[in-house]
Amino acid sequence: MGAPTVETQLALLVQTSACQSDKIDDMHRVLCGNGTPETGLIVRVDRIEQAARTRARRWLALWVPVGLIMIAAAVRVIIYGTG
Repeated sequence: MGAPTVETQLALLVQTSACQSDKIDDMHRVLCGNGTPETGLIVRVDRIEQAARTRARRWLALWVPVGLIMIAAAVRVIIYGTG
């Protein structure tokens, strides 16, 4: 067998290019949601990040007042004693 001809190499290049184009299209569909952004990976990751921020705010809103009450109780005990 001899070296591949230019036509054979060109046909292989076209086939490889089409395969890579299909893979790129598939990745775009996965990331962007194929016309419906709600199903895309980008939107889903953004929603997860928003949920994490919301949980952090709720945690802060809950535990800061609890901590302040505990500090106030400790200060009261230190200043006035237990009796």
